[in-house]
Amino acid sequence: MTYGFPCQSFSSIGKRLGFLDEERGNLFFESMRIAKEKKPKLLIAENVKGLLSQDKGKSFKIILETLNSIGYNNYYSVLNSAFFDVPQARERLFIISIRKDIDNGLFKFPVGNLTDKTVADILNINEDRKLCKNSLKPYLDKKYFVKDYQSKFKMKKLFDGVKEGYFKSSFLGNRIFSIHGVSPTLTTHNNTVFFEIKGHLTSKERFKLQGFNEEYVDLLKKNGISKSKIDKMSGNSITVNTLEALFDEILKLNIL
Repeated sequence: MTYGFPCQSFSSIGKRLGFLDEERGNLFFESMRIAKEKKPKLLIAENVKGLLSQDKGKSFKIILETLNSIGYNNYYSVLNSAFFDVPQARERLFIISIRKDIDNGLFKFPVGNLTDKTVADILNINEDRKLCKNSLKPYLDKKYFVKDYQSKFKMKKLFDGVKEGYFKSSFLGNRIFSIHGVSPTLTTHNNTVFFEIKGHLTSKERFKLQGFNEEYVDLLKKNGISKSKIDKMSGNSITVNTLEALFDEILKLNIL
């Protein structure tokens, strides 16, 4: 059984209300009601890394205690998409819960290797793209790149408007990155600016950063899905490559 509960309740971008978010935060307990009734051999959940620190770790402790109480041993780890052959630094928490009567204690999370790919490798040169029209446009000039920002996971941040004192908000939209590095985490808003292309990634490029075939975008458009909704879908998705690596380790257990 795969299950989930909206990440906005625990994300650093959201209000971080956790289980106090009555509309979304308590969907976890509805998932547990179903799991207790159906007793699947294995449960898989994915959420933002912030779930670990929400309410000083109390929310995550409740999650593990609840899973344990309904009969599951639990394994958890933060996996980064950039270690599974896509140039996107996307850290997400995965919880693998195995029914106690069949758990052999052998499950291990995949490790992967930090990718050598960059955003430049997935660009579609001939695609029409949205050029930068926001407040960052004046700063698409090398004279503003006054520091060599060291970013984790091979991201190449060229400009940080907050650290340089141009903006107050530290949200992604106030930074400029290079296509010759790894992309920061995709969000539901396509607002990350890349210097060399003077703007944003296309919907197809965003889908490729999540491990999908870009033809899915054409299929969605053919079925009347708007560009903004397609970009939101890519930002809400789980990276395919990461899931494949995770399922490879699960299948090695021979318990399903």
